[in-house]
Amino acid sequence: MRRALLLSCASIALLADGAVLAGTGFVVNSDDPSPRDFDALHRVELENGQSVKAGDARSSPNSAPFADIEGLAMSAGGMLYGIDDASKTLLILSQSDGRATPVDGREGNTGLTRASNYDFGLTFDCNGSLFASSDSRRSLYRLNTSTGVATLIGSEGSLGAQITGLAARYDGVFGIGSSGDENLYSIDTLTGRATLVGALGAGLRFTDGGLDFDGAGQLWGVADMTGASINPEPSVIFKIDPSTGAATRASTTLSGVESLAITAPVCQAPVATAPPAIATLNGWGLVILGLMLSLLSVVALRSKAA
Repeated sequence: MRRALLLSCASIALLADGAVLAGTGFVVNSDDPSPRDFDALHRVELENGQSVKAGDARSSPNSAPFADIEGLAMSAGGMLYGIDDASKTLLILSQSDGRATPVDGREGNTGLTRASNYDFGLTFDCNGSLFASSDSRRSLYRLNTSTGVATLIGSEGSLGAQITGLAARYDGVFGIGSSGDENLYSIDTLTGRATLVGALGAGLRFTDGGLDFDGAGQLWGVADMTGASINPEPSVIFKIDPSTGAATRASTTLSGVESLAITAPVCQAPVATAPPAIATLNGWGLVILGLMLSLLSVVALRSKAA
């Protein structure tokens, strides 16, 4: 009976661990140079990189896909947002078929100039505000989720690093840098400034990437490793320690991925588990315990004698 109980507990633990390992996120392979299946929304298993295509990121069956979706973020209500650098448009994407609908029904709704490449990161914070970073301009923007309009926070270049991906949870907003700034940063959303947490390491050198936390508090990143190459290079998925910035490679996935959304921000810090109470005995309790031990000794001696 005891053996069966232990085996059952072990099986439950493995199943629970498997559920964590089977976590998935959404990505768009916007920089994939291959001739098919680019600019599409995919669901990716983070631990092994396997992907399933949801659908092309287009507004209608007859329209062209949005050509450069570089940031993805999940709202508290479970809506998937994306931002397209080619048209400077804030989008809402269907998780089932990839359909991309411009916020407020307007392309170019952010109001940012189309003549420049921004290379966006995207995240909601725990107050429900939506932020975008630009690695090329080293700047942070607040986005209006009703109109799409972007408002610069602080001054242009105030991030001080090429922040290419954003993520948030109960202890603030984080970003990863690229193109020589491959580090983890904490982001001040009031001033638009980034503070170094630590280097990613793990041999990661990339021009674009995405970032998000999963529901268990693990920070994940994805890096587009294609760069200027005309050949498709698998994107790298990695885990990050939020306290040090250190990254560990987990898997590779589709080429040209620079966006990642896993879940809405987890906005409640984990509750520390109190240590079990240790029972204490008063004077009478110690007396009773001594008598019981003496009785057990007597019983043991008689059994031995018999």
